Amino acid sequence: MALRVELLGPLRLLVDGVPVDVPGSRRRAVLAILAMAQGREVSRTALVDELWPDGPPQDAAQAVQSHVSRLRRHLGPYADRLRHRDGGYVLELGDGGLDVTDARRLADLDAAGALGLWRGDALAEFVDCPGLAVEKVALDELRLRLRDDATEAAVTAGTSR
Repeated sequence: MALRVELLGPLRLLVDGVPVDVPGSRRRAVLAILAMAQGREVSRTALVDELWPDGPPQDAAQAVQSHVSRLRRHLGPYADRLRHRDGGYVLELGDGGLDVTDARRLADLDAAGALGLWRGDALAEFVDCPGLAVEKVALDELRLRLRDDATEAAVTAGTSR
C-alpha cells in the first residue's frame, strides 16, 4: 500500500502508510476529485468547474496547475502517479489505493467489513463541489445499505448488534 487516499471520513492521504497533511480546501478537493476519478482523466475545465461552481476567478487554470504541482510534493516518491495528459490530470493509485473502491468491492461479500472502512461522513468536507456532492449522496446510500445488510447478516447468524 504505497499510496492511498481515504475519503470515507475526512480526507486522508497515506504515503507508504504514513499520513501526509494536505492543507487547503481546494488542494484537498483536487486530490478527492482525482482519486474518485479512479485513474480516468479529469480535464482542467472540470476541475475549475468543481472548485469554483459559482464562477471561476480569472486565474483559475493557473490556480489548478498550482494546486496540482503542490499536490505532487505531498505524494513524495509517488509524485509521478499524478500525470498531466491532453489538458487534464490523472491520478493512478493502483489496487488498494482508494478506500471507496475497497468498500464498493467488499459491499456484496462482507457488509460489516465494508462498513468498517468508514471513519466518518464520506466527502463531507466537499459538499461545495457539485460532482463530489453527488458522490457523497451515493456513498451515504451505500453506507445505509451496508448497515442494513450487516444487521441482517448478524440476525441471520443468531447474534445481535
